[in-house]
Amino acid sequence: MADPTPTAPTGYSRTTKVLHWATVVLLLAQFSVGYALDMDDDPAEAAREARADRLEERADRDESREEALEARADRLEDVDGDAPAALLDRVFNWDEPLLTLHVVLGLSVLLLAVVRLVRRRVVALPPWAETLSAGERRWEHWTEQVLYATLVVMPLSGVGVLLVDDDLLSLHVGAHVTFFVALAAHVGLVLKHQLVNRDRLLHRML
Repeated sequence: MADPTPTAPTGYSRTTKVLHWATVVLLLAQFSVGYALDMDDDPAEAAREARADRLEERADRDESREEALEARADRLEDVDGDAPAALLDRVFNWDEPLLTLHVVLGLSVLLLAVVRLVRRRVVALPPWAETLSAGERRWEHWTEQVLYATLVVMPLSGVGVLLVDDDLLSLHVGAHVTFFVALAAHVGLVLKHQLVNRDRLLHRML
């Protein structure tokens, strides 16, 4: 399937640019909301209380596993939609709009990342910039791979913290750290070519 948007030999297509900068804008909003959430005592306390409640519920289920299995079997026989609703309530905490916005933005980042990954499978990228050395091309390739991976792991692990287990919080935080390291490597290479080499590398994505 060919890209309907023409691609200049020295730059990326308009569609690629829109997806790239849309991801940047979403990430800026996501991290801003995330850090505001960390600084806001009420949502943080509510999140901790919700996690404590889930731990207590998990302990209760362990003590009465047989009863829980029987109840689950009954629910499977008489599906009323309560289970999906309960999952949605865990992910989207309507009593905490800031936390809900954080989740929505994270899922939007995930969706954009998937779209970009699928698109790269069907639409060829322009050739490498001629001013990039072989080492810099390898550097940029692996940097982009790490960035894409973290754009998937960050939102999934965040949802996992809400749905499954707080132990996934370490994965969520680790993915953030990895993302920022890869982002620094990516931006650093671009700035080096833009400011030192002065080869207008950044213009390929503008």
